[in-house]
Amino acid sequence: MPADEVPPLTTHTAFTQWQFAPVVTVGVIVAAMIYLIGVGVVRRRHPARPWPIRWTVSFVAGNAVIVIATQSSIGAYDDVLFWIHMVQHVLLLMVAPPLLLLGRPVTLLLHATRNPVHTTVKRLVRSAPIHVITF
Repeated sequence: MPADEVPPLTTHTAFTQWQFAPVVTVGVIVAAMIYLIGVGVVRRRHPARPWPIRWTVSFVAGNAVIVIATQSSIGAYDDVLFWIHMVQHVLLLMVAPPLLLLGRPVTLLLHATRNPVHTTVKRLVRSAPIHVITF
């Protein structure tokens, strides 16, 4: 939304001014659906050791932070107010990624899949480029 079309930031608009970002919405929904399907697969295959709810909550919370940072009033005012833009950066760079990683999506992928996907993911995770990035 262009800066001249955004109403002044007030307490009311801080909670009611939202903008729709279709690409973000689709990405978050697809990621959450794939994750939740994986959780269902793990619960069916390993009933004695189901996927911990805290990990699922963490992943969903990370997705919620992405939606809030891009589509709430933070997203609506990010081109208008510099400090809001910086809050958006903090949410997208320092809050959402740890929450997503605490959801352990790679571990879920390993638990939910079998060969050849399982083997390919293990090979990728143990590869030299990933080793260099993580250490």
